[in-house]
Amino acid sequence: MMRVATIPPDASFLDELAKSLWRQCGEDPIKLSDMLVLLPNRRACRQMREAFLQVTGGRAALLPSLRPLGDMDEEELSFLDVNMEIPPAVSAIRRQMLLVQLIKKKDKNLPLEQAAELATSLAKFLDQAQIEGSDFADLKNLVKGDLAEHWQETLDFLEIITLAWPSVLAEEGCIDPAERRNRTLAAQADAWRKFPVATPVIAAGSTGSMPMVAEMLSVIASLPQGLVVLPGLDVELDEDAWQSIDENHPQYGMKKLLEKFGVQRNEVEIMASPSERSDRVRIVQEAMRPADAVAEWRNISIGALSGLSLVELDQQQEEAEVIALRLREVLEHPTKTAMLVTTDRALSARVIAALRRWNVDVNDSAGSPLSSTPVGSFLSALYQAASDNAAAIEYLTLLKHPLAGCGVDAAECRSMARRIERDVWRGFRRTDGWSGAAKSLQDAEHPCAQWCGSIAGWFAPITDSWQSSISLEERIKQHIDIAEIIASTDVTHGSERLWRDVAGEAAATWLN
Repeated sequence: MMRVATIPPDASFLDELAKSLWRQCGEDPIKLSDMLVLLPNRRACRQMREAFLQVTGGRAALLPSLRPLGDMDEEELSFLDVNMEIPPAVSAIRRQMLLVQLIKKKDKNLPLEQAAELATSLAKFLDQAQIEGSDFADLKNLVKGDLAEHWQETLDFLEIITLAWPSVLAEEGCIDPAERRNRTLAAQADAWRKFPVATPVIAAGSTGSMPMVAEMLSVIASLPQGLVVLPGLDVELDEDAWQSIDENHPQYGMKKLLEKFGVQRNEVEIMASPSERSDRVRIVQEAMRPADAVAEWRNISIGALSGLSLVELDQQQEEAEVIALRLREVLEHPTKTAMLVTTDRALSARVIAALRRWNVDVNDSAGSPLSSTPVGSFLSALYQAASDNAAAIEYLTLLKHPLAGCGVDAAECRSMARRIERDVWRGFRRTDGWSGAAKSLQDAEHPCAQWCGSIAGWFAPITDSWQSSISLEERIKQHIDIAEIIASTDVTHGSERLWRDVAGEAAATWLN
């Protein structure tokens, strides 16, 4: 028997999952540790820990083993003690550099930055093809007719990954990350088939969109204490509409997965606390009907739309401000919560900026780019100021940055930068490097001339080698060294100011 469950879309998925698993182990904080719970990604694993904290009432408990299926690293690839002799995965930066070399061999006149962009695209194509289990041998048959000549040019370019790349990987002794994940999942699924584990194994939140993950879910559902929990399966949709669901529908992946399992929708358990389904839930379900079954919309209750608001505005900034006001309003009610759901990253960034004016810090589930954090912008400004083509504007951008210290108090550093700008550098387009910048202050007999001269000395190793062919490792080391020097104040070393908190740790990890 395949055991499959679902949590309705109007219920909190992880909270309901934690409650169910807590009941399943008899609310025994020791038995929880016998479970293995597979979730879509690391973020879900972190939130699952918080859900268990709520369910257990803050009591001490040994939590289940939580593993991500979607973005596993080397330590998380093996769920159990399975002996798998699988080559390591090539690192992302190493793969991009190797692909850049292959692309440059293919077209020696291609600019380096364009080659790097193509390498990124090729890496994504490799991952997608391997995730889907596609065979590159079928590429030549994909396009026929009028586009055949153009497609031939594309095929010639794709020989980089169809012919050259396997040899490069063999020399490296590595395989692609997606391929390693596939092999690991296949080995784990095979091990569970041969030796089914008696302990609970729960795969929750995944729809099996990746073929190898779908195979793994099939094995888990058939284990003695295995369980697959689908997110928001529509068990109320009539059968005719269900059968008309195609690959463009959000439920299609779960439909194919149930067909693979040989499980009917009426056999799927409902894993959620009993609750009265509202008209609002029904209208959302009806809105997702397949196009062939929308005639049922005539039976929708008008009451389902009560309480909804429509605001039409002229500009995205106005949208962001209205949304921010509504979110802020909710904060005035201790029992209320609010969430902004949007695919527009520009809009969400504007809303976050508007909320920060009221010192409201929100949790962006999509994360934030490192370059938008203070330490990220500091490292970028530093690199631009180190260039032999830098001008006064790059120097001032760096010296006015909150993380800049240059041996004095951070506030004093910004004050001195503003004095230099006002007295000497305003309007300067070129300063002939840091040494030229320091000389301009000396010629003006400016009181900050000696301070700027010290900065020029600190930058000398990296500016002098700017046009030299040195290794990437050495270049990054120079960047780190000058970053810690410029970030240092009169009382705190730069390393203590830069590599702290979440953003600092992320920057240090990335540079490492």
